[in-house]
Amino acid sequence: MANKHKYYVWDTDSRGGYTTLSAVQNFSDDQLLYKGVSVIKDFPKEGVMNMNKDHKGDKKLGDAIHSRGGQGVPVISPKLAEIIKAATNGDKIEFLPVAIHGFEDEVVSTDYVIANTFKVIDCIDHEESEVSWNLIDPTIIADITNLTLLTDKIPDDAVFFRATGWDGVIIRDDLVEQINQAEPTGVGIMELEEVGC
Repeated sequence: MANKHKYYVWDTDSRGGYTTLSAVQNFSDDQLLYKGVSVIKDFPKEGVMNMNKDHKGDKKLGDAIHSRGGQGVPVISPKLAEIIKAATNGDKIEFLPVAIHGFEDEVVSTDYVIANTFKVIDCIDHEESEVSWNLIDPTIIADITNLTLLTDKIPDDAVFFRATGWDGVIIRDDLVEQINQAEPTGVGIMELEEVGC
């Protein structure tokens, strides 16, 4: 039976005075956060992420916050965490607690988490997608446009996941609808064809 779902890419929208964040400051392996592996055993009890000091006028905390880790490191509020946790049934996803520090290193919030999914599916259509590969590690996608998925390779239980070799997060249409119904701030879901544009 053909897969009838539509898929999108997780992104954020920091317009309107919403802050952006540094990468995790007290986790030396922060690059693992967008590689689709579990890090919960080595992640600190609470990661620290700093507000971007280049934009001191942007102080609001959205339900989704852009970080320098990129769109593949979703930093989310408890409201979004509950929605994603319920939709995934906790399958191959971990919610890593982070403390957000302000411009004077003060603690602004300890409510946020990184939604680290390590559900990885080999589902990118390399013939239809415009892919360039990392020169050092040719199994990693360095850049991609016209992202096209082989939806018949995506299992029924995959709603928030990664694609082999790529650092983004893919999100299924029914989960997008649930998130939109909650009217969160800071979420900027992308169409597949918008990736890399």
